[in-house]
Amino acid sequence: MLKLFLLLASLGFATLLSSQKIFELTETHPINFNGTLILQTEDADVEIIGTDRSDVYVDIYRKVKGTVKTNKKFDIEIFSENGDLTIREKPHKGSYSYFGLMGGITYTVKIEVPKTILLDIKGEDDDYVINNVKGDISLYSEDGDVKITNTRKGSINLNLEDGDIFLSDVNGNLSVKSEDGNISIDEANFSNCKLHYVDGNINLVNASINILDVKGEDGDVVIKKSELHEAVFDTEDGDIILYAHLFDDSKIKIRGEDGDVRLHLTGSGFIADVSYGDGDVDYDDAHFQVLDDSKHSIELKTKSEGRAQVRVRTEDGDVDFEYGPKVN
Repeated sequence: MLKLFLLLASLGFATLLSSQKIFELTETHPINFNGTLILQTEDADVEIIGTDRSDVYVDIYRKVKGTVKTNKKFDIEIFSENGDLTIREKPHKGSYSYFGLMGGITYTVKIEVPKTILLDIKGEDDDYVINNVKGDISLYSEDGDVKITNTRKGSINLNLEDGDIFLSDVNGNLSVKSEDGNISIDEANFSNCKLHYVDGNINLVNASINILDVKGEDGDVVIKKSELHEAVFDTEDGDIILYAHLFDDSKIKIRGEDGDVRLHLTGSGFIADVSYGDGDVDYDDAHFQVLDDSKHSIELKTKSEGRAQVRVRTEDGDVDFEYGPKVN
């Protein structure tokens, strides 16, 4: 009886160790030109490229390295419904345990799609590169980086727990919710842009934004070479640095608790209403005149004409104003 038990146990352990080493899938599938690609993966490097093709090309490669103890069988299911296409991992139970110094998984997902489609993506520990997709993009990921380039007119909605975001040559509307990670944007034209974060820095360069909403707890906000119509900044800990061009209808509202505010502004002249707690307000007499000055508040007006409005509320930090054609 003991020998039989040991034999069965050894067979079971061998089954656990005999893992599925390589999974490969290369297929094409139909999708409507304005359909939605639904993608659900875990721990993959994902690349999605918008093209002039009318179908979807899928290339998935997954290789397990080292000796793996698992009772999970990996598989992908792909199906079409109402003009949309779903690509997702089949549900499986269990967990991986790797043996050896080189244990791990190489997992890549490369997809070519019609550039007019929409994307609905959910991931866990995935990194994403998305290029030349013109439709709406919705992406939720727990842990991973996101790079999106060359979009047009659609809406981008990103919800990340931990990971960096890089956007370049993007247009339309943007909404970002991030718990821990930096947000970098270069070359953008947004009707509405919402950036809400807990911990991370924001760097935005060469952007034209109609309505901007920035809210964060810990991190610096740096905006350069950009045009702003309406902008609201609400931060707790971090500097706010703006090199921005204003218009006659521009309205800038800034609230900071702990951090400096540095405003280097061009374009329309403006009136600035500043309330501060522990800090100083600096400005250039050559470009500003004081309308009112009292304890912990000051009202300034540029000597150049304009109707733009700037309001700053800060508790602990300095406020610095510069105005003129060369500050950008």
